[in-house]
Amino acid sequence: TLAALLAASIVFGVSFLAGTLLGQPGDIEVRQDTHLKGDIVLRRSQSLIVEDATLLVDGNITLFDSSSILLANATLVLEERTYEIPQMGRFSTRYSIGLNDDSRLEAYSSQLLNATSEHWRLILRDNSSMVVDGLFTNEIIWFLDRASVQIENSDMPYLSVWPGSEVSLTIANSFVDGLAFSGAGEFQLIDSRQRVDPTGSPLAFSDFSGVARVENSSWGGPVEIWGGNEGGEIWGNITFEETAVLRVKQAFSTEPDAKPLGPPEGHLVRYYPIIITADGLPLSGVNVVIYDSNGTLISSGVSGDTGLVILAVLFDTDSWRAEFGLSAVVGENAVEHRVSLMTSTPISLALPTA
Repeated sequence: TLAALLAASIVFGVSFLAGTLLGQPGDIEVRQDTHLKGDIVLRRSQSLIVEDATLLVDGNITLFDSSSILLANATLVLEERTYEIPQMGRFSTRYSIGLNDDSRLEAYSSQLLNATSEHWRLILRDNSSMVVDGLFTNEIIWFLDRASVQIENSDMPYLSVWPGSEVSLTIANSFVDGLAFSGAGEFQLIDSRQRVDPTGSPLAFSDFSGVARVENSSWGGPVEIWGGNEGGEIWGNITFEETAVLRVKQAFSTEPDAKPLGPPEGHLVRYYPIIITADGLPLSGVNVVIYDSNGTLISSGVSGDTGLVILAVLFDTDSWRAEFGLSAVVGENAVEHRVSLMTSTPISLALPTA
């Protein structure tokens, strides 16, 4: 009834403009195209469910106390209101979606959009979680504090983990324009890639002490190193396209008119999977070493039954752009290679048999 709709709009802090707002107390269920004006605030395990419909919201959406959003074959759009102040110009109201206190976002075969793609809109914090499969979004997504995130078969613009956070983030079979790794979480990039765009958003490492695992993925844009990295680890197989470039950001003092102090302090550890073969077959028992420009041994190991050996290099303030020598030797046969922070992996080394 109309009275029930108005009551629901008061409870959830929204005003009803068009379409139909349905559901029992505690939930907002949208099953046909609907436009809501005002803020939506969900508390105490309440849910916003949008299924086979488009929901336009002219306001903020904020979740607390284990509340949730579920999108199924749906589109959720945050409108952006523009207004003009005489003699001052045009302005816009920027809305956002905020997940707090164990709240959750689930989206399947859906779109999560804002009226413009210029401003971030979706923020997860305080043990919130996100599970999406088949989501297209132009929202820039920020993860603060603690969060658990699973993204599959989706198209994402830019995902940023704030320093000091502890986030579990898995991206599989998806496109992503940019990633910023910070904090002490664990990140997985599986069967995914960034659009080949040297001017696009970066793969950035800043205040990172977690673990990044990459499998069968590629990156075509810039890779940026910022300060404060504390032994974060990079594992797995990644292809850096020819357009990928390394940008080592300069550190600055806090004094007025500060000048650059040099490369950022900190360090990252890159693990290189190396496969040794001979006559096209895996070769075990091969000694493999990595050494610096002075011939000093950096890392060593012996290939196993599959020909695989994994060696590590620590990159720091003095070596972000450095190249290291890689050598595999069996008897009088040897093969040499060069590795850097931007070397694609796995590295295949074929030893001569003659």
